[in-house]
Amino acid sequence: MIFQREGCKPRSNPSAKQLALELKRAKSSFASLAAENGSFVQVAGGPGLFVIEYRDSSGQHFRGFQDAPVASHPDGTLLQTSAGSISMARSDWFLIGQVLEAFLSFLNSAPWPSNFHWRELNGRFEKIAG
Repeated sequence: MIFQREGCKPRSNPSAKQLALELKRAKSSFASLAAENGSFVQVAGGPGLFVIEYRDSSGQHFRGFQDAPVASHPDGTLLQTSAGSISMARSDWFLIGQVLEAFLSFLNSAPWPSNFHWRELNGRFEKIAG
């Protein structure tokens, strides 16, 4: 596994402790954890709220969402990242602790946390120029 945080050197085979420390340092940036089979989990945003995405080894790309939203932002709120603006649904926002849970699940090849659901990315989630 390779962990990469924006502006930092990649880290091979991070421990759970290293992963937690690096993710907590993510502020208005992105981070990813990639497996050798091409799958990865990535996060953008911060410092308080994040979007999380997953790409499986077949190339299908998904956005995370949850049944009980953690943010009061209405659908269509823009998440500003260094890569541009992302239009978010209210259910798409995650807290850093939830992001860490998902990254640790991916790192350990464990089931996703029970509060995580995935919807395949489509035109609704295209990057907005900005």
